[in-house]
Amino acid sequence: MWYKHYMNETKTTVSKSQVTSRRLYEISMAHFLEKGFDQTTMRDLAAAAELSLGAFYYHFPNKEAVIQRFYQQSFDSFKYACDSVFAETENIEKRLLGVIEARLKTFEGSREILIVLSRSAVDPRSPLSPFGGDQKEIREKTVSIMREMIESSDLKCEKGLRTYLPELFWMYMMGMILFWVFDESNNQKKTRDFIQQLTPQIVRLIRYTRIPLSGTVLGPLKKTLEMLIGPR
Repeated sequence: MWYKHYMNETKTTVSKSQVTSRRLYEISMAHFLEKGFDQTTMRDLAAAAELSLGAFYYHFPNKEAVIQRFYQQSFDSFKYACDSVFAETENIEKRLLGVIEARLKTFEGSREILIVLSRSAVDPRSPLSPFGGDQKEIREKTVSIMREMIESSDLKCEKGLRTYLPELFWMYMMGMILFWVFDESNNQKKTRDFIQQLTPQIVRLIRYTRIPLSGTVLGPLKKTLEMLIGPR
């Protein structure tokens, strides 16, 4: 339901150039699905759109720019959905479940393209990798969403650990997306069942860090997180 509201609220009058750009985007995405991203050239895309190469370059300087639009559009709808989740509840478990479900929902009609892109996406040197420098802006914005999710929630945990949670929750969500992309169960039910089972356990463990005796475990854990994410 939130997705329909998002699409309705973002409808605006578009120019001829925007209409053309949208058409080229759709043609390109269909071509990637049919031929594969790595195997597709800009000349292939221009030919499929019945345009000169120069005319195609006017809208997209390279094929990675097409995927960048895909990433940005999916992020925009994801952000909109998260705002709705945060308005509905302060419970961190429900929020985390809602955020992950919202992210999967934004990709629901694009699972096949994510499978096509998976080879490039897992290469940190690729501009398409969510872990690479080219995706830093969207990555940081997503971590900020996780930070907002935590800060206005009912979560109580050890103060030092709390500062690492936005990045850790982002990593958890990315892992679930990867699991979902390759899940061949009916409607990816296995992934959703796994998320429903694992998420409450993660939240419960985080809450337990308030117990004083947890310090002997938390000390080495925070040192590990400092190595992984950076000092806080």
